[in-house]
Amino acid sequence: HIERFNPVLSFLEKNLHEMGFTTIIYGVSLHHLPPFRISLVLATKAHAEAIPFSLPMENRPGGSGGAASLFIPSENLAVLGVHLALPGQLLDRELKEVNLWVENQKQLGRRVLVMGDFNTGKEQVDKNISALRSFQETEAPTCPSFKTFFKDSECIDHIFYDESFSEINSGVEAGFSDHKLVW
Repeated sequence: HIERFNPVLSFLEKNLHEMGFTTIIYGVSLHHLPPFRISLVLATKAHAEAIPFSLPMENRPGGSGGAASLFIPSENLAVLGVHLALPGQLLDRELKEVNLWVENQKQLGRRVLVMGDFNTGKEQVDKNISALRSFQETEAPTCPSFKTFFKDSECIDHIFYDESFSEINSGVEAGFSDHKLVW
């Protein structure tokens, strides 16, 4: 549940609307304290509708940041944004849920884009999300997308797209996070 009247959410929505975004979908995280339970935001300037989707979570740091998904009818495009758990049994369960979501969207004949913080490398994604094996990943997640003092740098932030897309440009940029902005 997202507290709809918190000042951070109001500020975010106001700014996104001023930039022309008309549809804003949130991913909820249990490990952030109210009113900051938002871990992921999908926003589009196209008319879109939410696709109900949730992930198993645990109320602890690294216990998943949630997910959000939407469908843009004019593009026949389903988009899933994820912030998955740290490696372990919970992540394995979440990867299976992502696999089911991709399979369902493809069965509906939709174009599919899946992106976010997977908290794992491409090898683990390929192993657990068979529905993404035919997908391409942006040319330049430009490892590492994540850097910390506690462990080696990794490429854990991914953008996967199906055969209906042609990549024109991609890259990473430093932002206000321990993750780089992948586009």
